[in-house]
Amino acid sequence: MESIGQKLKTAREEKSLSLDQVARDTHIAKRFIAAIEEENFDLFPGDTYILGFVRNYADYLGLDAAEIITRYKNLKIQEQPVPIEELLERRTPKTLVIGIAAGAILLLALGAFFLFRGRSGSPQTEKTAEAAPGTYQYEGEVIERPFMQGDAVVVNREGKTYTIRVDRVASNVILAGPVEKVTLKEGQEAFIELTPRGETLKVFFRSLVRGEKPPKAILHFDKIIQSPSADIPVTAVPSAGAAPLPSGSPAESSRMPGSQVVLEAPSRGPFTLEVDFRGYCLFRYVTDNQNREERYFRQGETFRTDVRSEIRLWYSNGGALRARISGKEIEFGKPGEVGAARLTWVQAGPGGIYRLEFVPMY
Repeated sequence: MESIGQKLKTAREEKSLSLDQVARDTHIAKRFIAAIEEENFDLFPGDTYILGFVRNYADYLGLDAAEIITRYKNLKIQEQPVPIEELLERRTPKTLVIGIAAGAILLLALGAFFLFRGRSGSPQTEKTAEAAPGTYQYEGEVIERPFMQGDAVVVNREGKTYTIRVDRVASNVILAGPVEKVTLKEGQEAFIELTPRGETLKVFFRSLVRGEKPPKAILHFDKIIQSPSADIPVTAVPSAGAAPLPSGSPAESSRMPGSQVVLEAPSRGPFTLEVDFRGYCLFRYVTDNQNREERYFRQGETFRTDVRSEIRLWYSNGGALRARISGKEIEFGKPGEVGAARLTWVQAGPGGIYRLEFVPMY
């Protein structure tokens, strides 16, 4: 029978997916994906991680996750040693009675010991120490671990410290950032605003660690990105009537590399943005600097909004978006690419035409 790792690796290669691509799409660290394919399960902190990662990886590849999980559990059973009792001769009734009596005496002694220690307060102190909230430093690398209520992630940017604290862990997780609170359900991700410059930290709520007290959630803090800001200047093309410059031309200082001209019109006016989602994506937008919404979209869903002048966008998977304005398509990026951009009107010189531009913000 084909091994678990080989089955997953074969499915990945048949879809021409690299380990880097899988890591971006599934939010599973590349080293863990490689460990699953090599069946190097000792690399994982515990079965909670293994089962969760294997299930997510199988779902992502379109395989039967339940079957893969069953194979893994059967593998673990086969690896377990035969209980020592099966290797020993059966005890005689007399030996069994003596063993039971000795065990009962030992249990009574242990019970008295722990009862005495409980009254003295020592075990309670140890338990409290184990449950004390922790602080984890974000230094540009991915942080993925179980978090409980009170834990915090600290980010240093340009000499200043910004803290994201876990306010609640239950069926959902509440994170209190420097600017606002964010509520996440299992499988959701969000951008948490950090600095006045609009920098955000991407976080993903992978799963709840069930059966533990206090409750814990496995959170994945990923990367800091620059969000679009209303105060970034967009100036006009220097001369009226000049031929349009190629998108992202270094000769035009007002455009960011990779900008796209979507529409041209004699005056600025309202427009409608339509988006089809070809994969999972967190999508956040601010329309006309007023209406602000954030939502986790799934494959096959659509989005439509009317804009008077400008819309700012954040997205966690550029390749999952297929957008249109008046029939003109807009490219957001590659699969798994996190980005931010804005759609805004720019006038081509005094008295010139207006261009609706899609401007990525880096």
